[in-house]
Amino acid sequence: MHRLGQSTKWVIGALLCAGIILSCVAVVRLGVQPGLPDPSTADREGLLRWLVESDLSTESPQVCERLISRLAVELDHGVDWTTVNSHLDEDQRRRLAANCDVLLKQWFHQQAERYHTRSDTDKAGFLDAMIDRVGSWNISALFASSATSDEASDATGWQSMVQLARRVQTWITSAPVEERDKLEDFATAIQWRVASRRLNQPMPN
Repeated sequence: MHRLGQSTKWVIGALLCAGIILSCVAVVRLGVQPGLPDPSTADREGLLRWLVESDLSTESPQVCERLISRLAVELDHGVDWTTVNSHLDEDQRRRLAANCDVLLKQWFHQQAERYHTRSDTDKAGFLDAMIDRVGSWNISALFASSATSDEASDATGWQSMVQLARRVQTWITSAPVEERDKLEDFATAIQWRVASRRLNQPMPN
């Protein structure tokens, strides 16, 4: 009985260790940091925690992909970045901007890939939809250094496109050499489409 008891303890101990190891592996594979919510299902508060508490430049593309999807949904719904920034300290605002830059850079790469898979007749519509979407995201306020800055309070869709264009050049420069031509082509297509749309706008009375 004593031997059986000892054997049982060893089995239970081994199972517990195996369970702990499997749990750790699952956390790593899912990319969920301890203390942070699952990026796929995080609510707005959980997403903000990811953006101000973590360093997304060290996260896997899979984790960033999930966070991109969540961030895009929140941006589509509308985020008052001026109010968000007013509740953050300087370090948190800096981390928020840096992490959003990481996510938007990966998002830009994704859009470039999708653009190049479109037929020539579909590309203009793809660009129009993307330009309209980004124009509603208020990126100028997102990257503003303080809640009281003029850039945050006077942000417009056009300013968001200008802000994005500035960052795009940095993203292209930092991209692998073999990807730069495709990204440049995409960025140029966006610039021409934005210019064309502005030229076609009716003149103010």
